[in-house]
Amino acid sequence: MAFIAMYSPRPGAVSSKWVDDIPKDEKSRRYAVLSEDLKSVSSLYTASMVGKEYRLLVNGHDRLDGYLSGLTEGKIAVRFRSDDESLIGNFVGNLLKLFCLFFVISGIDE
Repeated sequence: MAFIAMYSPRPGAVSSKWVDDIPKDEKSRRYAVLSEDLKSVSSLYTASMVGKEYRLLVNGHDRLDGYLSGLTEGKIAVRFRSDDESLIGNFVGNLLKLFCLFFVISGIDE
């Protein structure tokens, strides 16, 4: 997991005293390169998870109707088809079946 952002001075931070001599176009280019690298690495990692079982903490309803979502212990977001609200707040065993960029869609073995 990586969090990337373009530099902007924050009052009180040591970096706020630095000269911001990188043009906005160059910052945008670098951001795009890093974003593409992150997508590539994330995609490979989540693909390697397919077919393996992970413990999943169900944290609530997903934005897609009929799905719940949760996180693996490695904080990978997983969504799975279920309306069983009793799973929310609990750990469940889970077999990851297929993936999409930045999250995994899963079947669940309760």
